[in-house]
Amino acid sequence: MFYSGCRAGEALALSWSDIDFKHNTVSINKTLSMVKGGVTIEEPKTKSSIATVSLNERTMRLLKKWQVDQRKYMLINGVVNSDMVFCSREKKPVRVSSFYVYFCLQAEKAGVLFYGLHAIRHTHASVLINAGASMKEVQERLRHSSIVITMDIYSHLFEETKEKTVDKFVDYIEN
Repeated sequence: MFYSGCRAGEALALSWSDIDFKHNTVSINKTLSMVKGGVTIEEPKTKSSIATVSLNERTMRLLKKWQVDQRKYMLINGVVNSDMVFCSREKKPVRVSSFYVYFCLQAEKAGVLFYGLHAIRHTHASVLINAGASMKEVQERLRHSSIVITMDIYSHLFEETKEKTVDKFVDYIEN
């Protein structure tokens, strides 16, 4: 989630066929939703949420390792043909609430505060902005349907980078 900027429901809906190890991409094309009596996998709410997102080599290696480890674990437990990246022993989707609890426990073990699953997406955006990505690049990476949405949510972060922009200009001109 951190390296892709995807939402929790999108991550939990991923299947291994969505991951292209050759091109280092993940296809975000569905989401996990809560319904009466459980969960379901369905199309995202907006067409702009459907996209192929590039990932770095290290993240792809971690995903490949997870795929191998998951297959071993599932095979030991008598489960075969599971295409889901995140699933239970019964090949059922993991609920967002279970995912949340897992992250809370991991944060506690690491001794860091956890601000929720969506904060991971916001952190992804913040890092992009601090790294110098344009508003348009952030919009496309997060798959917002409109740049206005991105600006409404993250414009305060661009205010901080405006000061750095002036400093870059002055440093370039004066040096």
